Amino acid sequence: MTKAKKTANKPIFAEWKEIEKFTHFVAEPKLDGMRCFMKKINGKLELVRDDGRSKTLQFPEIIANNDIPEGTILDGEVCIPIDKYRADFELISKRMNVTDSLKIRVRAKENPASFIAFDVIKYDSKDIRNFSYTDRRKILEDISIPRVDQIDILELKKKVKELEMEGMVVKNPNDSYNGKWIKFKNLEERDFKVIGITSVTRPISSLVLANQQGVEVGAVSYPSNRDMTIDTIGKTAIVIYQVMQNKTQKLRFPVLKELRDWIKN
Repeated sequence: MTKAKKTANKPIFAEWKEIEKFTHFVAEPKLDGMRCFMKKINGKLELVRDDGRSKTLQFPEIIANNDIPEGTILDGEVCIPIDKYRADFELISKRMNVTDSLKIRVRAKENPASFIAFDVIKYDSKDIRNFSYTDRRKILEDISIPRVDQIDILELKKKVKELEMEGMVVKNPNDSYNGKWIKFKNLEERDFKVIGITSVTRPISSLVLANQQGVEVGAVSYPSNRDMTIDTIGKTAIVIYQVMQNKTQKLRFPVLKELRDWIKN
């Protein structure tokens, strides 16, 4: 197999208004976690990120509680499931990069993680990326491993909003592994007050933000093509960001939409 970073299919983002074009596609919940490959080669079971970094050490409970056939490579999500639709990103983020063996054991016991498979790219030592998604899914269902549910696309759309999910991924049932996967993200748009700036690579690299209650919520990148001489402190930043299960977290994947004078509610 080539390096993992060359095999991972990266979904293409689409807007919700386009969803009717994909009603014949297969829909799956996008669980909020860390994408990994699970592979078993020469009898060794491993977890590897799509950039090639090993995460086997960080999640001993996944290795201990799962097994897959020799010569198999699965694509999936390491996460801490809440239910079949959602996972707790805040908890898994505290485990992703821990290297201390005692902390790893303690956190594995306190907040055990799961590997939820959503595709298979190698089986019985054979590369099956050219198989249709339908055929790959049949193979995946024959492997004793937790796997993501397939749900009617319009039903899942309702659940994304209702349950504040990360989003959903849809796939053409006839496509190969390298076919086009479409991701619909659950985004929010809100106003935040600019309370500071960072100046890392340019006069204004990012804007530090606070919510209506005055609590700092993180920073959003300030585009390089915008006015670098403007006094941004005290202005309102209209920001689009990923919906979060834990509302006390910093903003995830924020994008600055507009900057205007602050209006206090």
